[in-house]
Amino acid sequence: TNTKMKRDMVEKTSAFCSVHFIDSFSESGFSSMVASDSDNGDGTHPSATWAKNNARFVANQISKKYTKR
Repeated sequence: TNTKMKRDMVEKTSAFCSVHFIDSFSESGFSSMVASDSDNGDGTHPSATWAKNNARFVANQISKKYTKR
């Protein structure tokens, strides 16, 4: 519940400041379950593979936002 509330606050603040909001945690497929299985073993940061997946996700989201259609 607190995580959703924080996410919503960040999203609203981003909108207020006219900053594009990308939720790379819950929308990219990365999750706390994936984090706990990460190569890092600390349960908080993505493994190298998931770091690449997240980077690709964010790049695609930026591209979608700013590419003229």
